[in-house]
Amino acid sequence: MRRLSGIVVLALGLCEAPHAATFNSVDVGPMSFSRFQSCTDARPACTPRILARGRIEPDSAERLRDFLVRERSLDPLGMSLPWVCFQSPGGDLSGALRIGSFIRQQGLDTCLDRSDAASVHESSSAVENPLCASSCVYALAGGVNRRIAHGAIVGVHQFFGASGDIGQSNAQQIMSELARYLDRMGVRRELLDPASGAAPSEIEVLSESELLHYRVKTAEIDTTQAWSLRKAKWTDRGLEAWSYRPSGVGEPTVFVSVRRALPDFFCREKPKCLNAPGVFVNVDVHVGVQLLNRWLDVMNRLPISLSVGGKVVDRNQTYYAGGWNYLWHRNYDLKGVAQTSFAIRSAETLEALASGSALELRVEGEMPAASQDVTLPDPSFELPLTGLSDLLPRVMDAY
Repeated sequence: MRRLSGIVVLALGLCEAPHAATFNSVDVGPMSFSRFQSCTDARPACTPRILARGRIEPDSAERLRDFLVRERSLDPLGMSLPWVCFQSPGGDLSGALRIGSFIRQQGLDTCLDRSDAASVHESSSAVENPLCASSCVYALAGGVNRRIAHGAIVGVHQFFGASGDIGQSNAQQIMSELARYLDRMGVRRELLDPASGAAPSEIEVLSESELLHYRVKTAEIDTTQAWSLRKAKWTDRGLEAWSYRPSGVGEPTVFVSVRRALPDFFCREKPKCLNAPGVFVNVDVHVGVQLLNRWLDVMNRLPISLSVGGKVVDRNQTYYAGGWNYLWHRNYDLKGVAQTSFAIRSAETLEALASGSALELRVEGEMPAASQDVTLPDPSFELPLTGLSDLLPRVMDAY
């Protein structure tokens, strides 16, 4: 732990420490939000990130909510689970608690990352070490996973009011509220000890071991893994592994998840069915609201296949038996998104999924040519399987 002085620190009441100098690398204007996305061959690095930069205001949570609504209307699939990355010296304490609560309610991760802090504002000076100080730490705590890059500065200190001392009674009430908040977020309330030991004009910088001890940090920012783990939406106990292919020229956004296959509703030997190996590979494709009906009409007549390492492991085909067997259907939770799924049940195929190099979806037929200046998005994709082998055991055991 080390202590820094002369930093602009902002807390309850939007008050600046008197006679304090600013961090040259920190934008202390009102907090603004922008989308950042740096794609490499590792899929989580392609996860859209929201850079929350500047001073936290009382209405920053509402501004973040409005920003998410706008971005999700443009890219509902890609922006379904963005990281929220902070570059902030602090600000209004109640505003920070509202941001953290909103982030947790949305099920989002938070982060501090050098590339995020420097790359969004190319005209500004590069940030050597990302900063989240004062009340920003409580906003950061809202993340389901809190990813902090090595070298980032996370600092705490005493809170204070716009007119200085807030009084012992008010201080005790605020400390009690902060302790309950930290409990809800899974952060040790002992974090308040180093905070109370640093004057408002100083910052107590937490070491790597302290970040882990207080549970401010839960995960490293890892750009080598192509897959991540999250809570499955279909059950309270289930987990699913997921990966993401961002949109490109002629390529729609694709979101892929792998979850354990539940026994069939009509299975009469439930324990036997439950112990049988098997996963569902679910695919969501962002087609767009205006094109979705036409896209579904065309794509439900073209067979699709799923391959692992170049070998086809499942194939969905259309057939007519009193009605169309729809390969794709609309996602009613996300507008303009089509869904399909594949079942993988053999142990051999599961082993290939864990050890293969890539997962591929292919349309086994000719995509229609563009007409009336409209080109239907091709759902074909190839995703690296890096990191999936480490997650599959947890996906299979999450019951």
